Amino acid sequence: MLKEINPSVNIMISPVVELLAAMFRTNCHEQLRSDSDSDYVPIELEKWVNQTRKALTPEMKSELEVFFNFESFFGMTLISNIIFSKQHDNVHSFISHLKDLSPLELITMFTETGYGTNRRIPSPIKDHTELISFINEMNLPEVEKWKLTYLCANAADSKNRFVKLIEEFYQQFYLPESERLAQIHNDSLSELENELQDNLEQKVGKLLNLDYDSNNVIFIPSYFYDSCSFSSYHDETEHLIYGYGVRSLQIKLHEKINEEKLYESFKALADENRIKMIKILIATPCSGYELAKKLGLSNSTISHHVSILSSQGVLTITKQDKKNLYTVNKDFIKITLESMSNFLTE
Repeated sequence: MLKEINPSVNIMISPVVELLAAMFRTNCHEQLRSDSDSDYVPIELEKWVNQTRKALTPEMKSELEVFFNFESFFGMTLISNIIFSKQHDNVHSFISHLKDLSPLELITMFTETGYGTNRRIPSPIKDHTELISFINEMNLPEVEKWKLTYLCANAADSKNRFVKLIEEFYQQFYLPESERLAQIHNDSLSELENELQDNLEQKVGKLLNLDYDSNNVIFIPSYFYDSCSFSSYHDETEHLIYGYGVRSLQIKLHEKINEEKLYESFKALADENRIKMIKILIATPCSGYELAKKLGLSNSTISHHVSILSSQGVLTITKQDKKNLYTVNKDFIKITLESMSNFLTE
């Protein structure tokens, strides 16, 4: 159920979104760990990932790599549809909803990765040349473009494979954890609700790494995202869906500025590609897709660098024409460099 904190900030629990997060974590644990705002992953989460991976059949492992790959994250593109078709709170209802979707509807969602053009997939698809032209405009690695081309060309089979993967993973790995996860979600939402009782705008801005200006936000807790986060923008309602790792509340809202923090901030700046990104963004705000095109980097590489810079406060997010644009927090860079200079010379 959606709960309103104020007219533009809402919170909700979604076992369906968490199911997708669990599948993404299973396949991309190492990448999420490297993008984390924390130095470690809880032992129980590490244990769950290892046990789940050992129990996967070769077919499930292969299908997770197809639909929940860190470079393309096709399965995660359903989140916006899940929330606004009101399929977020019951996995069985969600699976029925998936089965009712046409193959083309599902494949269309897979193309909305956030690293494509503003065009939607041609509908109906008249020939493969038109389809390949559309996919080639997307900023995906070549192997992921070929994968998406195959999924689109075999849409009915792709749909059946995806539904089967969801059903099997839910029954075998998510359902046994559902009661524990429900308690974690409830506790986290209570914590978030308490946090937002005062200084709401400031705290929402910290959590989202943006200058909060009455944006319509829906917060969803995720155990499997731990101290990471994900977001999805719904064009029709102009809502930002923000999934936050349950440990990120304390990290982002109550992190102490100390010597260790200074080291981490300096490490975030000490990378050639991140410096290039900062120089580009100082000149003009860009979306992730535009940054990837300008730097010739893959979507996952850009996402990784943006995550690190945002977590340290170097980048903030602004909205323009329904797009997320990254801008540079110049004051933060100046303060960090001055602090490091003082630390080394005093």
